[in-house]
Amino acid sequence: MRRDRISAAAMFGVALVLRLVHLVSIRSSPFFNHLYIDPGFYDEWGLRIAAGQLLSERPFFLDPLYPYFIGAVYALFGHSYFALGLIQALLGALVPVLLFLAARRWYPAPVPALAGWIAVFYLPAIFFGGIVMKPGLSLFLVTLALWLFSLALSGGALRVWLATGVVLGLAILTRGNLLLVLPFMALWVLARAPMDRADEVESRWAELRRRLSLRPRRLQAAALLLGAVAVLMLPAAHNLYVGGELILTTANAGQNFYIGNNPTNRTGEYQQLPFVDPNPKYEQRDFEKEAVRRTGTKLSDSEISRYWFAESGKWIRSNPAAWAKLMWSKVRAFWGAYEIPDSLDYYLYAEYAPLLRLPLPGFGLLAPLALLGAALSLSRRGWPQLLLLFTLIYTATVILFFVFSRFRMVVAPALYVLAAVAVVRLIQIWREARVQRRFGVPLATTALLLFFFVFVNLPVRAVSHSLGYRLAKSVGVPVVQETSANGLFNIAVVYAAVAKQAQNPDEWLRRAEQELNRAIDQDPDYTKCYLELAKVLARQERNDEGILAYKHAAELEPADYRIYHGTGLLQRREGRLREAEDAFRKSMLLSPRYAPSAIQLGEVLLERGDNDEATRAFRHALRLRPDDTQAQAGLRTATGN
Repeated sequence: MRRDRISAAAMFGVALVLRLVHLVSIRSSPFFNHLYIDPGFYDEWGLRIAAGQLLSERPFFLDPLYPYFIGAVYALFGHSYFALGLIQALLGALVPVLLFLAARRWYPAPVPALAGWIAVFYLPAIFFGGIVMKPGLSLFLVTLALWLFSLALSGGALRVWLATGVVLGLAILTRGNLLLVLPFMALWVLARAPMDRADEVESRWAELRRRLSLRPRRLQAAALLLGAVAVLMLPAAHNLYVGGELILTTANAGQNFYIGNNPTNRTGEYQQLPFVDPNPKYEQRDFEKEAVRRTGTKLSDSEISRYWFAESGKWIRSNPAAWAKLMWSKVRAFWGAYEIPDSLDYYLYAEYAPLLRLPLPGFGLLAPLALLGAALSLSRRGWPQLLLLFTLIYTATVILFFVFSRFRMVVAPALYVLAAVAVVRLIQIWREARVQRRFGVPLATTALLLFFFVFVNLPVRAVSHSLGYRLAKSVGVPVVQETSANGLFNIAVVYAAVAKQAQNPDEWLRRAEQELNRAIDQDPDYTKCYLELAKVLARQERNDEGILAYKHAAELEPADYRIYHGTGLLQRREGRLREAEDAFRKSMLLSPRYAPSAIQLGEVLLERGDNDEATRAFRHALRLRPDDTQAQAGLRTATGN
């Protein structure tokens, strides 16, 4: 016991130091001080909660627990990203300890200790624990739930099962996929095999009926479900109160399913849909607008979700082969070594975080070992069997929707243990083989590990300037060139926004321009970068360069009306009124309901002395926006009234 306490304390101490060093090292990075997209959305939501706005205007669209967690931190310590990072570092440092304490009840040494040390050094866990995103909290809550499961399965009282359900319910409110895992875990509690195989009866079905009839198991499953449901009733009550609909957690299931299952998604990863702004501020609005446009009727939040489920269902039924191929792509993406970027890019972030560049374990090493550990654990019962079930079902729930690398963090605690099992058993197998002089089993086991390593790590997905990409290229290993263009674009957008309030806006605009040019160098076909670059150049009065950036964008996306509207603005600024007129007309042709182009066209025509055409342009704008004062003033000038 004393040795266990020393091991647990050492894990906690080293894990905490690593996370604090990481936190301090990123304080000067652009990601830490300037939040955007998802982190910015959670930050703003947390601030509202800290200020006392506990209810949302509509049913929850995103998992709600993390914003309330942020709100509690801000209420106690003020609007401090560093304080939030410190608390997340503490929670992250507890993960190895909880996992060690859980595993030691079910595995012999040194499996529990090795699982804990893997959790200490796992780089993606350090990364996600240092950002304003959900995975750090999800990782802690899932690990806590698994620890409670280990206690409950070791003869814990019903209150332990109830506490397990409560924590699992909280975890669901950070990662909605876990809601689909809950019933499977409850069924497993009912139907799990006895630890002693001698307790089984001969008939498999008779044995299953016997297990389901056991009163203690029914009470355990009921307590687990009761704890989880008690937590889930909180968001359900909120959604019913603000939206008038019984929505258990969030109203985004159908939308997320459509993102990962539609005819334009070829990878199974997140895909920006043409009608949806990827900023979570606007996703709910845009999905609703598109559903209303397609159906021609106003829809409630639950009806919108069902509509997008139905749209995916239509495509799946009519293209089963394409969907099967897409599902396989999701399997490869989930179990691939590459950290699929979200609004934050792991590899771009590592340029500012020295600790993330250390040769410590990542998914490319963890996953092959965990898969081998799973294969070696198929005959285990109790908590080890629960880890296998949890890994399988949770992985399936992610693959049903779409894949981000941050989604994998939920299952990481189980993978830590399975990876430790693989390392310890492989060493044992080889030792036994040397004594017995029989090498068939160790060779087959090692070959299986190599197969899993190839499955996870090939083809190598990396940015072209990375060491991994260059090494893979040099030895002829299959490679897929990735980019950090989206991450660079996001940083540039933040810099451009900061410039609006900064005392030295030119410096921030220069930084934005630099990041956009880096993004274009990595991905010359990224249209959004040219659009944003044109705006940044225009704000520096470099209009000709801005027009050139718009020209590049038009070559890539000739049907995007925004390109021609922006071009028209700069050409008008330069006094090229004829060219500006053509640009605004092209914008209106592509998007007749975009009133700003009609207004700008009217003003250009006024400057050119064509009052009749200007009148038509302003009247068109007013049909779209009857109360627009700029269009009203333009019409009065054009008509002389």
